[in-house]
Amino acid sequence: MRIHINHLILLEEKFGVFDVGATSTYPEHSDGPVSSLYLKFGYWLQKPAENIQSMLRKLTLNVHLTVVERIYEDDDVGDRYLYEVYHEPHFTNQNNNKS
Repeated sequence: MRIHINHLILLEEKFGVFDVGATSTYPEHSDGPVSSLYLKFGYWLQKPAENIQSMLRKLTLNVHLTVVERIYEDDDVGDRYLYEVYHEPHFTNQNNNKS
């Protein structure tokens, strides 16, 4: 998956400062690991995943980009949010996971 730096700049202007990283996960409906990018806004801030997905799809002209919100519970600071960006169409109906 490729996302141009200018698209990331536009995403930052809309949703605020974020970190970008790469990860590999083993989703339920997959035969093996799936690579993805992740976005972490500020200090694990929650953002509207649907809006991030919509903006990325428009910018990249790629209807198969899917953004999945991951929620990690933390007793000290509350829920932490991470957004995984996939180029796999089968992620569109997955629910959020709490770990």
